[in-house]
Amino acid sequence: MPIQDQLGAVHTLIHIGCGANPNINEYISLAEHVWLIDADTDVLNKLDEIVQAAESDSYRNVYTRLALADAEQRKAIFYRYSLPWANGVTPVEVKTQDLYPGLQRLSSKEQTTSAISCLVKECLPPERFEANDNHVLLLDCGYQNEQLMQALDVSGEISLFSSIVVLPISHQYQPLIVPPSLFGPVALNLGLTLPEMSICMVQHPLVKKMKRLESEAIDNEYKIKKIAQESDQRLKKTEQYHLEIEKVKIQLTEKNKEIVEYKRQSDKHAQQAKNTAHENDILKHKLKQCSKERDLVNEQAANDGKKCSHIKEKMSEIEKELYSKKIELEKCLNEIKELKDTLKQNNNIIKYARAAEQLAFRDVVVLRKMLEKYND
Repeated sequence: MPIQDQLGAVHTLIHIGCGANPNINEYISLAEHVWLIDADTDVLNKLDEIVQAAESDSYRNVYTRLALADAEQRKAIFYRYSLPWANGVTPVEVKTQDLYPGLQRLSSKEQTTSAISCLVKECLPPERFEANDNHVLLLDCGYQNEQLMQALDVSGEISLFSSIVVLPISHQYQPLIVPPSLFGPVALNLGLTLPEMSICMVQHPLVKKMKRLESEAIDNEYKIKKIAQESDQRLKKTEQYHLEIEKVKIQLTEKNKEIVEYKRQSDKHAQQAKNTAHENDILKHKLKQCSKERDLVNEQAANDGKKCSHIKEKMSEIEKELYSKKIELEKCLNEIKELKDTLKQNNNIIKYARAAEQLAFRDVVVLRKMLEKYND
């Protein structure tokens, strides 16, 4: 029975270690997308020429990739022999060369290997995780086949393939340990021309159920974690609520104290208001008395105003008299000044007269003395 009938439509076929002569026409009739992977540069160049020269539209989805598949990425030496099945990272043993006298090593080159788990993930489309997509893997890597398949099993990428075919080494039976996630060997009509001793394996019937259970377990674990997180969040919120309630209680206590203080202040202010009202009554009474006194003062001021006008009239008369007296005084002062000047002049005359008198008296004395002398 063809694989299309047993497993459904094949989305991607990957042939690792495809060599220079893969059955491309059979591959494109089986799968929508085909990946041809080999570590030999000459092989890849030849495959690129075949794909580019093809006129069929179905070759548009045929891709080539230069890669040395290994369990992990590392530096390794790729040994290239005259027989393609012997190519790989492990040199051919002496006993194998004895069985094939024409087997010769053509070259050896250090290359960086590609981890097979990463390699197949790069080839498969993003929708490879959908349950309805089937992918086929052909392993044609000689003595590395079992190692590569075990690496896929460890990484979990083996579950992406609905069937895996391990091609034998030059028609020799190759003992193979089938991973627990696969079931085989099984007889499958893939519609491909495969060498004898090829081993076909499919996903174990319990794998999907195990995956479903694992998925459910993961979902349940996620839900439990989510419930636990929600419980923790609710517990934290409850604790926060309790803290907020305590804060509110403290605030209420403080508010009650403030209310008591406010009532005390209100009573005090009420008493002050009563006292102020009483004081207002007293002030009103005093205001009435002051108003009466003001009226009396105003009346007295009116009378005083009349007296002031009379006084002003008298003051104007007195000012006139003072002005006239001032003029008379100025005249008197002028006369006094003239008298002072005259007196000063008279004093000078008297002074001169006295001086003359003294001189005359002195002269008289002298004359008397002279007369006395003459008389003697």
